Amino acid sequence: MTVNEEYKIKLWNVENTDEKFTKKTCLGPTYGGPINKFLVINEDDAGDKYLAYSTAKKIVGIIKLPIDGNPNHSMGLISHPDDITGIGVSKDGRYLFTAGGDDYSVNIWAIDLSVIHQNIVLRKRIFYKEFLLNFKIRRRAKYLPRFIGRWPYWTNLQRFERFLLLLPN
Repeated sequence: MTVNEEYKIKLWNVENTDEKFTKKTCLGPTYGGPINKFLVINEDDAGDKYLAYSTAKKIVGIIKLPIDGNPNHSMGLISHPDDITGIGVSKDGRYLFTAGGDDYSVNIWAIDLSVIHQNIVLRKRIFYKEFLLNFKIRRRAKYLPRFIGRWPYWTNLQRFERFLLLLPN
């Protein structure tokens, strides 16, 4: 895996040493600058794998593997006031260590992977609701012109879904 200044993460096929080619190129996290250091968390576990990363300025974060470019599978936070010179992970994968440059500090962060998992589940639910809503609107578009003037009153998604259920198929 390699990263570049254009916020891209490239996954390489290295099964054959004679031929090396890119398997996938994805957009990495775009907050705090491009990634400059990364390492795998809980590499020996049989469960889900995660990647810890840092940018040159201020940000450390975690990405759920396999990398697919989905911004909901990553998170980042400000860990130092300026440069980050190094990162490390405890053997059990429960702590992330960051070393600052000019602030001469080492921070120890407890890793809570459930937050990323909850974000993924929440975003899937929101995507699913938006998909159903768009499908129902397209399907019943002939009924919507009557309600365009009342649109601001339908900001509550559940009330709007109930409204759509009342319409004839």
